[in-house]
Amino acid sequence: MMTTAHPNPASLMTRLGRRGRAAIGVLLAAIFFLAINIWAEISLPNQRLDTTAEQLYTLTTGTKDVLASIDEPVTLRLVRSRSLDGLGPQTVKHAQRVAEMLDLYRRLANGKLRIETVNVDPFSAAEDLAEAAKISSQTNTAGARFYLGLIGTNSTDGFETIDRLSPTRARFLEYDLSRLIHDLATPRKPVVGVLGELPIFGDRTRGLGAFTVLEGIRGFFEIRPIMGKVSAIDDDIDIIMLAQAVTLDPQTLYAIDQFVMRGGAILAFVDPLSEALPRPPDGAAINRNAVPTISPLLWHWGAAVSATHVAADRQAAIKVSVTQNGRQVVTDYVAWGEYSDRRLAATETITGNLRRLQLRSSGIISATGNPALTIHPLISTSADSMRLAISAIEPVPNPIQLLADFKATGAPLVLAARLSGIVTSAYPDGPPAEIADPQIRGRHRATASSPLAMVLVADSDLLSDQTWLETRADGGKVPFANNADFVINALDQLSGGAKMMDLRGRGVGERRLTVLDDRNRQAETASRAREAEFSQAIDQLRSKIESRTSSRRGGAMSVEDALEIETLRSEILTLRQQLRASQFDVQKQVRDLTKQIQAANIWAVPLSLGVILLVLTTWRWLGRRRALKLTGTAVQTDGRPV
Repeated sequence: MMTTAHPNPASLMTRLGRRGRAAIGVLLAAIFFLAINIWAEISLPNQRLDTTAEQLYTLTTGTKDVLASIDEPVTLRLVRSRSLDGLGPQTVKHAQRVAEMLDLYRRLANGKLRIETVNVDPFSAAEDLAEAAKISSQTNTAGARFYLGLIGTNSTDGFETIDRLSPTRARFLEYDLSRLIHDLATPRKPVVGVLGELPIFGDRTRGLGAFTVLEGIRGFFEIRPIMGKVSAIDDDIDIIMLAQAVTLDPQTLYAIDQFVMRGGAILAFVDPLSEALPRPPDGAAINRNAVPTISPLLWHWGAAVSATHVAADRQAAIKVSVTQNGRQVVTDYVAWGEYSDRRLAATETITGNLRRLQLRSSGIISATGNPALTIHPLISTSADSMRLAISAIEPVPNPIQLLADFKATGAPLVLAARLSGIVTSAYPDGPPAEIADPQIRGRHRATASSPLAMVLVADSDLLSDQTWLETRADGGKVPFANNADFVINALDQLSGGAKMMDLRGRGVGERRLTVLDDRNRQAETASRAREAEFSQAIDQLRSKIESRTSSRRGGAMSVEDALEIETLRSEILTLRQQLRASQFDVQKQVRDLTKQIQAANIWAVPLSLGVILLVLTTWRWLGRRRALKLTGTAVQTDGRPV
């Protein structure tokens, strides 16, 4: 009777030897690695591990809320030139990050977001589309035009664009994308209710025109004045803009409190000394301090604005002309400040793209100890600043004396801030007695329905034309500060509610590779030196040709001269070829080094894991060999017992 011999797995593994088993182990590990990746791609399509230092590819809760709020499909078209190399590696890297972010948005939008890429070639239909959508072209030094922008549409003919996706706004990419999607998902124009004594709409009785900042706001928002006593804020108002509300009756103050409790946003200009408030025609004194009226709400929520002091900053002081001893003197006025981008929060979308702001006799913002409230500074003084009593500059300041008496405290002061957190009503027991309407009393909210969305500015003069505009001789106005941009940015972020307020700028997407940067600089220096040598040699040859031809003008050129000129021209062509070859070699060296660094980045982790595995395997083998020796068992060269 014949029997079939079945191979013994243990004997097969024994015959394979140590190297064979190691090879099979590596093969199985590779198969397992691929299987895990395929399974993760299918089963976990929206899960990503972000190992960047600034968490560049981790979306905030605000963005996830925006994507979850999409009811009708939204289409985003990435309009880009087929090649962006002409704009430099920074733009190429930024375009790659934009595409990766859009793909991440698509994955999280549950099928409600469609992403398309429109590759633009010169004189193509795609270029016509970019021009029609007002996507801004960028031109390099050679005059070539490039496009990198975004077109967004929804199912109701909504249309929004980002005309230029610039690397300079890399830190705000998530905000810009989420803002565009939010506007398409909620296409209604936000309504801003304006309340306060500042004559922002103008005053015909006093011959005052409307503030210029109002024109910029109207381009993006519907503006609605709020006049007189108000028991409740209209439901369709999204933002209340408090423009130096010096007098607020109990009913209106309660209406503002409940507006915040239902999720409304606030942009408050609360100034302890508003220089923009005009005096009455009779010259009587007026109340310029808006702090006491709004303080009951601010204190309850956890913030305060100084009512008796303003900020003085010696580094930001604006020069003014004053009269001293009968002559004009130019000096620094420390109560007025021009704050450059160093004093503006770089990671906040409201201030991150601004260059300078001008404020006058600004108040100081501080916390009152409510742990539920977070204060995010937007504008701050330098450490060379101090708290200045209002009595020192009212009614008439002496800038020279103020500068002489200046004593810095050594700590920056906050002039404007974004406030966030879950807050409660300043009226825990219900509406004040002045409100008798049963419907209003029945709708009382004791706790906010969403986190506070508020921007608090301790200065109202920044709204005034005199603070940020220069009037030309022809009557035109030229801005010298970004005050209007600050206001529009604040309203823009607030109009998204708490979702958009969570979005902040983050580190730029480009991580510097110092080895590659050094090599690029060395290659650039060497290339420029060789170009200069070749250019000098070519110029010398051209001069020789010019001298030969000019000496024979009006007469016949000899055969020798013609041959020499032809030889010189051949030398020029040879030098040009050598120059091009040199430039190509330099570029090739940089490309090769880039590939080497990229390969090192790709394989560093797997190779490191392989080395660790090899060390562990060797250590285990040595341990097993020592154990067998101690027991007196003979071992083979591969560590197996005989």
